Amino acid sequence: MRPVAERLRPPAWVWALALLPRLILFGYVAAQPTRALIYADSFEYLALARNLALHHSFQMRSGAVDEVVPRRGDFARLEGWLQENSGPPFSPERYRTPGYPLLLALWSGPARLPVLPVALLQCLAGVLTVILCWHWAARLGGPRGAAWAAAFAALEPASVIHTPLLLTDTLAAGVLLLAMFLFWRMLEEPDDRPLGALGSGLSCCVGIMIRPVSLHLPLLLSGLLLRKRRCLLVFLLGVYLVPALWVVRNARLGSPVFSCMSGWSFANLPMEAGMIKPVQTQAERDRISCSSLGAAESSSRLFLRCLAAHPAFSGKLLAKRAFYLFEGTSLDMLVDMMRVGAPPAAAAVPPRRFQFQRDHPALVPLWIGGLALLLGLYAAFGKGCWRLFQDRRWTSLLLLSAGILYLVAVTIPLGGSGRYRIPIVPLLAVGASAAWARKENKPSEKKES
Repeated sequence: MRPVAERLRPPAWVWALALLPRLILFGYVAAQPTRALIYADSFEYLALARNLALHHSFQMRSGAVDEVVPRRGDFARLEGWLQENSGPPFSPERYRTPGYPLLLALWSGPARLPVLPVALLQCLAGVLTVILCWHWAARLGGPRGAAWAAAFAALEPASVIHTPLLLTDTLAAGVLLLAMFLFWRMLEEPDDRPLGALGSGLSCCVGIMIRPVSLHLPLLLSGLLLRKRRCLLVFLLGVYLVPALWVVRNARLGSPVFSCMSGWSFANLPMEAGMIKPVQTQAERDRISCSSLGAAESSSRLFLRCLAAHPAFSGKLLAKRAFYLFEGTSLDMLVDMMRVGAPPAAAAVPPRRFQFQRDHPALVPLWIGGLALLLGLYAAFGKGCWRLFQDRRWTSLLLLSAGILYLVAVTIPLGGSGRYRIPIVPLLAVGASAAWARKENKPSEKKES
């Protein structure tokens, strides 16, 4: 007989809580699709998808990243930019991985933009992430813990606001949570289950090809599979076969790397510290961010040299990014969505403390509510970890802690933004569910006669 938690189904209010705010934002974007394109990354994804759909080539036009992409305006202006920055002459694309552009390419064409179908797909992926979070939390914290975990995951501000935007975060977070859940179930099984290992590995592979930030997470998790050798082999094969082929492809183009995006992020710190001049052209960006670790001018070595040469500056900047990672509500992104199509703003004035709240007083209650929700989530997660420690549920404690610590460590150098918290929130919510778990009764040890 299955445990009670496995026979429960999410109540209707969980579905409504997950679906309604995301559908409202999708409807807002559907009224003016350019609202989904407030990041420069979105335009690069569109150009890659256009080249995949029309030219069957995962490459950008040479010099396209040096151009200023349109942040405002209508589809006519966007279409003009895509026409200018799609097609030959091509430049090797080693920054983006092909997972997300391939998805966009399915709905792209000479006169079609994939904004609305992908935004709707991401809306559904966000809902399914909440439901999967509920199912996993029900096994750790029972119905009450699952209800709290679902509420945290459904209403977390950054996860909701970024749902319809043309970015990888929502899909990658859902796929990563699925991979972690399947991995957890595999660890809980008493016997080797290679099929479960394959499912978890393939889910990790899809997540990596969509968003490469989780590239090394499976290596960290594989330490939990040392007693399940067959599962370990199948898991790693499922994770890294396709990424290995992608590295071979990039090696043939000049650099044996999986993605140069992390290298570009590492290069930002030395540029801000004044160690190197700001990069102006694509050739300079390639030279720094796509260099191997052994090269003297590689971004990784520049990053480490910057930490050693400017410890105070680097520590202050990274601490600031860490603060925004855990505090950012992404309401500024919501405001940017509202500004699309509006007349240009007045001349900028020097920002003051709480400038955003001064400019948008109507959003202050939403900002306060988002911060209160985040504080409650972090407090519940801490209590949940303590309960897992007391109950000696080491598998769940180690898995959730390893996933969160890894994502925090690799995300902070990227920059301070609530956007980067999106894949972390479901894991925090699952861990928080254990705070409401019933305390397990330990069998008393028999005394030796």
